[in-house]
Amino acid sequence: MAMNELDEFATYIHNCSNDTMPGCVEGTGITKLYTRVFNSEPPALKKDLVKNLVMFYANEQNIINIWNALSECEQDLIRYIVQCGGEYLPTTLLYAKKHNLKLEYVTSTGYKKNITSPFDYTRLKFLHLLTWNIPDTKTVLLFPGGDMPPIIFNALKKIVGPIKFGYSEYVPAKTDYIICRENRLSDFATIVKLSTSEKLKVKPTTFDLTTAKLAKLSELMGFEEVCDKNGKFCTTKEAKHNNDFKVAHPFFAIAANSGLLTIDKEGLVQPSKNAPDLLSVPPNELAKYLFNSYLTKNNLSELRYITYIAFNEGYWRLNWQECRETIINLLKKCPIDQFITFEDFDNHLKLFNGPFFRRLFYGDVIVKGYKFNDYYYGYYKPDWDECESQIIRIVLSFLSVMGLVDIAYTEDVARIKYANDDFCVGIAGLRLTKLGAWIFGLTDKYQASRTVGILNDQGQLVVLPDYSVIISGLKCRIEHETYFSKFLTRSSVDGNAAVYKLDFASIIRAHDNNITPQKIKKDLQKASDKPLPDNVIRSLDDWQLKIGRVKIHTLTVLETDDKLLLEEIKHIKGFGSIIQSDLLHAIAIDNSQQKKAKTLIEKNGWPVKIVDPLYK
Repeated sequence: MAMNELDEFATYIHNCSNDTMPGCVEGTGITKLYTRVFNSEPPALKKDLVKNLVMFYANEQNIINIWNALSECEQDLIRYIVQCGGEYLPTTLLYAKKHNLKLEYVTSTGYKKNITSPFDYTRLKFLHLLTWNIPDTKTVLLFPGGDMPPIIFNALKKIVGPIKFGYSEYVPAKTDYIICRENRLSDFATIVKLSTSEKLKVKPTTFDLTTAKLAKLSELMGFEEVCDKNGKFCTTKEAKHNNDFKVAHPFFAIAANSGLLTIDKEGLVQPSKNAPDLLSVPPNELAKYLFNSYLTKNNLSELRYITYIAFNEGYWRLNWQECRETIINLLKKCPIDQFITFEDFDNHLKLFNGPFFRRLFYGDVIVKGYKFNDYYYGYYKPDWDECESQIIRIVLSFLSVMGLVDIAYTEDVARIKYANDDFCVGIAGLRLTKLGAWIFGLTDKYQASRTVGILNDQGQLVVLPDYSVIISGLKCRIEHETYFSKFLTRSSVDGNAAVYKLDFASIIRAHDNNITPQKIKKDLQKASDKPLPDNVIRSLDDWQLKIGRVKIHTLTVLETDDKLLLEEIKHIKGFGSIIQSDLLHAIAIDNSQQKKAKTLIEKNGWPVKIVDPLYK
């Protein structure tokens, strides 16, 4: 034991009161402590008393002997105090119930004390419980001055062992919706491919897609989705809020948070340049990367996914990693590949960690007001069920989309404490997967079923004689689809390939974006390993010949009723410098009908350029 530790402990003992301090348990205070330790009267000089106690506790074996002499009840309580770093009254009451400890004590003066009473200012209530129920308990020897000094805490930390958690097995009901995604990690490659063609856009500074886009992603990617409508399962089209999507919403957020997708300042979503490399690894390694990104990055705020919670972070920003680790640390103690009840998991977190989120969060968290019994019920601060319990569900949903846990969703889970008609689709059971166990370090090996990269081959761009343009493969789609999808006519898009059509409508869209048929031909030839079909080349060449032949100008027209008069005006001194051009093969149209004229002409096979005189 280091000298500085002994010096600190000697100072601690010297500063301890000789007698029991108010609120502390009977038997503490170094005079009575000395008598219990050495079974003799304390020396007259305090320095000798301090010296002897320091020597006793400096021998770690003495602390071990005290621990070994404790009963199962005493050890349970001390273990939880050491492992949790302090006392949490609901947990103390749980162990009191387990070991049939009486919560009330009658003093020698006839005064009744109850451990749950807020008017009894007792310190370390669990220690009072033990002395009331086990008068000769040796646990007081671990709290010399009424608390546990570091020298004793560190010695016990090595020997008390982990807290033992008991879980009830959960058998999913027929009405539950089970989400298992351990073998669906290839969906992250699919979302990258789809982002090249679906024109995804989120609200700035968020990962929030619209409900319509979330519904479409679920459909195109073909994964199991769970949607919530007032506590009942519903279809993707019936979901009103993005938070009602239990899979697609957190799935997209994980993909964006990890860097597989990039989001610009306007909220436009594109594949990242690193996506092919990130997706070329086995699925378990991809999941590990996604998990580490989720755990350590502070881009996601689970609080935003609880619709009825309002919050103000003020000048503080929550470190979400610490919050997530609290939940993950308990997951590490769950059985592998076996469903357990969410209620047990939630209770263990509540009992052994307390209001962990609200301790870490420095801002205000309130439940938004709502109508209750025909009158407006105001705002109030949430309790565990309305806050931490909901955050646990959100964290589990993020872990689920990465395949780390399986979830059994059920209907009609109460949300707001004071409402008897407010329900949501919630979690009834959860199961730590083998993949999750491997990522959490509980197992040494994990056999990946397949490589995500198998689905993400180089791919190719092929142009067929029927003018179809097929783009397949992750790398090929990332490289080419974003560009070609701007003007080609889309036929079909899925996770494997995108099929487009090169038609005259494509040429018009390209022309409107200053892309000529000649450039399209060069770009297709460069992107494809195979020669373009001859008929496609001829069509592109023919379309190129039509470019620039029809234009619509916005001009000021000078009109005379006589050709000679017009010539006379044109030759007025100084007038020639303001003439833009003589009109040849031109007609005058209503200025408000420019777009209609353009549409009609293009329908007859001629690309039209609207020329703005201010931007020639």
